[in-house]
Amino acid sequence: MSKRKSKILLGSIVAAIAVLLLGRAFVLDYYEIPQNGMYPGLPADSLVFGYKLAYSNPSDVQRGDIVIFKQEVKGQSYTYIWRVVGLPGETVEAAGESLVVDGEAAKRDRVRDHFFVMGDNRFRAKDSRSFGPIPFNSIVARKL
Repeated sequence: MSKRKSKILLGSIVAAIAVLLLGRAFVLDYYEIPQNGMYPGLPADSLVFGYKLAYSNPSDVQRGDIVIFKQEVKGQSYTYIWRVVGLPGETVEAAGESLVVDGEAAKRDRVRDHFFVMGDNRFRAKDSRSFGPIPFNSIVARKL
């Protein structure tokens, strides 16, 4: 192989690595699901890719999206992966397996720019029923 071809190959490899690192830093990342809150579709220890640029404002988030977000619990930051079931301004009522969105609820909590998220596995998920709605600015990505 000629010296020129070697330089081109090395330059291409370096450029590809740089693109991958920048892409991971700003566009895509992967996340591990720590528990069975999204079982059976996404069991514990599954790896999912998230698109970091999915949302530029709260109106981009749709019901049914699986979002990856940060939540602080007792001073420690955790990454969660849950499905959006309630949008800003909607009323959500969850009891057991029952979930009512914008239905007749005994207590109405309306929030702005916050989202009610739940795990698909309703009995094993620590989600908005435990810690409340999540703010838009805590969402870091959407599952691809």
